[in-house]
Amino acid sequence: MRWILVRHGAVEPPRPGVLYGRWDVRLSPEGWQEARRAALALRGLAVERVLTSPLRRARSGALLVSEHLPGPPPEVVDGFVEAERGAWAGLTPEEAQRAWPDRWRRVEADPERHAPPGGETFGQLRRRVLAARDELLADGAHRRALVLVAHLHPIRALLADALGLEVARWRELRVPTGSISVLRWDGPRRAVVERVGWKPRADGDPLPMEPAWRPPPGPTRKTT
Repeated sequence: MRWILVRHGAVEPPRPGVLYGRWDVRLSPEGWQEARRAALALRGLAVERVLTSPLRRARSGALLVSEHLPGPPPEVVDGFVEAERGAWAGLTPEEAQRAWPDRWRRVEADPERHAPPGGETFGQLRRRVLAARDELLADGAHRRALVLVAHLHPIRALLADALGLEVARWRELRVPTGSISVLRWDGPRRAVVERVGWKPRADGDPLPMEPAWRPPPGPTRKTT
């Protein structure tokens, strides 16, 4: 069965270019259009569940998805919330770098082990995202088709784990706002990445279901 991973649409941050993390920002007009196109691309698919992060920008997209698919309303899963940016939330990258130059360098060099002040590392994010995933798998979710509307870093964590990519290589996974990625489960511990960051360009563009993505070259880590 497939898990369809939808990144929420573009947002209206408090200031242009700031880091917002878990701030509960709204979708922008462009973001609503992106979310609507993603929802329309899934219309007609046989999906049993729609899951969402608790943040408003994801919940808005999940509601649009559920309008076009039969079944129950979206379910909130806290483990798929976006990264906690701590003291850097509300700042531009340039402002954060000026205020915490040493911390900024450490986070940029090793985001798996270093975090903004009061924030979480990507290693911590990966553990909680995979814990939420494993709870779903323990309930048989690998046998069910579902949609998850979430954020850049939780989606990257799910894709990277399936690919065996270390945190340092997450940036290679391009997942723009309003895009759709696909995991196919061949068993409770075997996920295959079929698509990364596909984005409908017009209303009614259907999601292509044939595999059309290959992992980037380079070393990977072995998973169990």
